[in-house]
Parts: sequence; C-alpha cells; structure tokens
Amino acid sequence: MATRGCVAIGNERRWRGVYNHSDSYPTYLGREVWHKVREMGVEAFCRELLKFTDWREFLNAGVCPYCGRRGVGQPHSIRGDVWLALYTLQHGGSIDDIEEEWIRENVRRTGFVDPDCKCHEHTLDDGSRPEDHHITSKCPDPLYIEWVYIINPERRTMIILHSAGYGQDGPVKDVEEPVGDGWWDYGHCCYTHVKVAEVPLDGPEPDWEALEELGHRLAAEYALGVNRDILMERFGWIEEAVAEMGMELVELEVWHSGLEVEVKVSDGYYVKFYIYPRGKHEGRYEVQVMAGTKGTSFCGLGVEFIRVGYEREELGRLLELARAGVYARDMLKKLFTDPIGLSLMDKEDVMRLAEVAKIGPFVVEMLFKFMEIAKR
Repeated sequence: MATRGCVAIGNERRWRGVYNHSDSYPTYLGREVWHKVREMGVEAFCRELLKFTDWREFLNAGVCPYCGRRGVGQPHSIRGDVWLALYTLQHGGSIDDIEEEWIRENVRRTGFVDPDCKCHEHTLDDGSRPEDHHITSKCPDPLYIEWVYIINPERRTMIILHSAGYGQDGPVKDVEEPVGDGWWDYGHCCYTHVKVAEVPLDGPEPDWEALEELGHRLAAEYALGVNRDILMERFGWIEEAVAEMGMELVELEVWHSGLEVEVKVSDGYYVKFYIYPRGKHEGRYEVQVMAGTKGTSFCGLGVEFIRVGYEREELGRLLELARAGVYARDMLKKLFTDPIGLSLMDKEDVMRLAEVAKIGPFVVEMLFKFMEIAKR
C-alpha cells in the first residue's frame, strides 16, 4: 500500500507543502528530501518547492515524464499500458521491452510514451493553480498523510511529523472535522500528527531507520496508550501457537501503531493480520485481514475485532479460519472484481488457492479467463 506524505515549508505550527504519493517514510522520502535540500541549498529549495503541486513534479522540474509538457502539474489518471511502458524504461528496460507498438513508435518519434496526452491527465488541466493543490497545517489530513517533512528556513532544520490515531464507532464523515489539540475526527476514527524530531540541515545525516522506528513508537504511545513492549508482550505467544497449528510465522513486528503478523499457512498461501488497538478505553483491537500468495500483492479481505484480554483465543479463531481455507476462498472471490491483483498472479497461484479453498474447476477456469483479460 502507498505511504503518503507531504514536503512542506514553514514551522511546526504553520506550514504549506506538496503531496507525495508513496514511500514517504523517513528511510526513503525523509532521506531524499534531506539530500535535495543539501544539494540545492535551503533558500533555493524553499523558493522553488511551492511552485509545484507534487513532490514528484518538483523532482522532474515540472516536466511531465509521459508527454514532456512543462508546467501542467502532476500526471494522473494514467492508463495502465502507458504507465507500464514508462515504468519499464525507467527501470532499465528498452523500447523493445514495451509490448504495444504504438507506444514504441511514440518513444522513437518523441522520446515520450504518450506525447499527445491521450492516456493521461494533469492536475492543472482544469485551470487551477499549484497552491490549490497544496496541503497545509490548516487542513493536514493526518489519516491519509502519514509523514510530513517541514523545512524551516529560519532555523535551518527539518521537522518530521508522523500520523497517530485510533478507531472509533461511527459513520465515516464526508469531511473531517477539527476537535481540538490538533486532532481531526473522521467519524470512524480520530487522527493527528505528532512531532518525531527536528534535525539540523547543516549537520551530519540523521539515522533514518531510528527516526522511522521512533515515529511508529510515538504514534502508538501518543494515540493508544500502548507501546512496542506492551504489544509484543500481549502477542508474544503467536509464534508458538502458529507452530502448534502446523503453520509458519513469517513476520511479527510493530507496524505504525499496531502489529503486522504474516503467516505461511501452506505452500503458496499466506495471510497477514494488521492488529491495531482501538481508542485508549475501548478494550478491543481492529484486525485488518489480508491473504496472498508468495511473490504477489496481498488482497485486503475485511476487518475483524478481538477483545483485550482474549487475544490468544480470538486471534486463534482467525488462524483457524486461515487454516480451513476461508481466506483463500474469500481472496478468489475478490479477484473476480480486482483485475490488477489478478494480473499479478499466475495460474499456479490460482490453482493452489483453489485447492486450499476446495473450489471446483469451473470457478478456476473462469478466473483463468479473467486473468487473460487482465494481463492484456
């Protein structure tokens, strides 16, 4: 899943910045921003950043990598074959590796995969201005903007913020509402940004791994009243329980304000549980359930709840469902409406999941047909 973020100018209380869609954690975006500021200089960086709508557009100096147009904003609504063609070229592939002849001809003729903008759009095509797309401290959207990097030109520092929050019962609101002290109410949850650190831009390079770990720990402690040690203590029995059930624990680690548990149920069949404590006084955990096959993306299957004090019994019930093939069957059903996920799989993946889920050949053949369509 994308880790969204913001690169901003200002201070901890008042800032304005541009959006970044993925890999916004300190070990990637934090490091990238720090080096870019050092390369350009603080003053030049602050002068240029807010002329753009998006961090990727800023890095590309305002040139769209799909068509070559300048000053039109960040590309979006990109057709899959065009996106894949550019991805291929940017990751060491050649023109001959592009499947569609018309895209190959575009690249030979102009150097761009979609020079006539037939298969993508831009954020400024509607006549809006870059500042219309900025993220600000007045409306920081902490549920979706997980990391914020604020360049303070006066102090010559980078302030790092991380989102923190908890779930609550209630309908999702159309627009989040401020509820004081930097918290925002989304109806089904409340979120805020917490300060992780303020690092000097003229000093030695920070330890990005340590800052990322600190951010996750502070998010859990600040929003939920629990910390890494408490979570690991409450769920330290998982490895033993998984082994007793004939399965294999692949991963158990703190993930943001909760735990990520990945289990190999059998060859070619894996489940993940993202376990998040709800509000400090709610007394239960929200468990996001995912299933997948080795080497492919995991597919989200829904949300379960387990009670504090009954962790072993109630998570054990979810592991039993995994072993019984329930999640494999749910994943196969979902793939009928998820062409992207289906395109990442091969026939052996589908056959293995069908075997675990005890699904007959008719459904498998239907999925094979959908898979052929999805991969075109």
